[in-house]
Amino acid sequence: MLIVRSLAIAATALAVCWDGAAAQTGLVKLDYVTLSVPGDNQRLMSNQIHRAYIRYDLRGCTPGYWSTDNSFEVYSPDGADWGYLKGAFGQLVEALPETVDLIYGSHWYSTYLGQDWTVTGNTGADSAPGSGGIFTRAGYRLVVVDFSPPGGFTGGTDNGIALTLEFIARDLDDGRTICVDTVRSFGSGGWSWNRSTLTDYPRWDNGLGVSGPRCWEIYHLPCSPEEPTRERTRATASETACDYCCTMRVGNADGSEEEMPSLGDVMTIVDAKFITGNCNVISCLDEADINKSASSFATCDDVTLGDIMTLVDYLFITGPENATLPVCY
Repeated sequence: MLIVRSLAIAATALAVCWDGAAAQTGLVKLDYVTLSVPGDNQRLMSNQIHRAYIRYDLRGCTPGYWSTDNSFEVYSPDGADWGYLKGAFGQLVEALPETVDLIYGSHWYSTYLGQDWTVTGNTGADSAPGSGGIFTRAGYRLVVVDFSPPGGFTGGTDNGIALTLEFIARDLDDGRTICVDTVRSFGSGGWSWNRSTLTDYPRWDNGLGVSGPRCWEIYHLPCSPEEPTRERTRATASETACDYCCTMRVGNADGSEEEMPSLGDVMTIVDAKFITGNCNVISCLDEADINKSASSFATCDDVTLGDIMTLVDYLFITGPENATLPVCY
């Protein structure tokens, strides 16, 4: 994702660096990751889409407007496949003023231990690929540059989620690990925040109060046959994930082994609403609630023409390469 306010400075901005004292008062923190095992933040539930939320804390920085350049990587030391890596702007970036000259988010990948990073297609807009083995890496870089204040992040004040890193954990990788860490030498960038002649190399907190990688074990959460199915709101559905039929993203209405939606899923919903008029043909109503209109678990009434149109747009109009479907939870 790239927002350029001034094309004249774009080429220079990608390698931004000022001389100055290293204050190291800023903080980059892995704030939290979604769908960890309940009561255990060291393990991630398998067969789910996870998002790691990265916080920028500039409250300790010198007052004034700061530009930033930070990069991150996802990898597995024992061969788990993260499926893909997709970075996205957080609310702290989305709230930046229109005067900011450059907001640049790009995806990268490395085939050997973080060496020789390569930008993905569409100048880094395409998601980074999944694992190619224990030596591969996927990366995301966020650059925010402003040469004409007011603009950029506000030192002494700003503190919030700057970006998210999205990846998956698979059932067949049960017991393996996925790690998130910073990258200090990435493409033409580095690890720095800058304001005028000041340079700050922010501290990295992996969410456990220390620097270094944050790794999670992938865990297939078993279902207890003695535990009866309970009605729960969507907010608490992740407690066991056993009686919640929707996995990964919505769309698999026909319950096929292929998790990604297809024409068959469209036809299943059409059949339920306009041919047989019976939602029993839908394998999972929460998968068929494409626009997630239900306030808790989906019912047949929550599956409508709007869901069909949304899925058709995703598959055949906007296309999966340019659109995303909501995650189940």
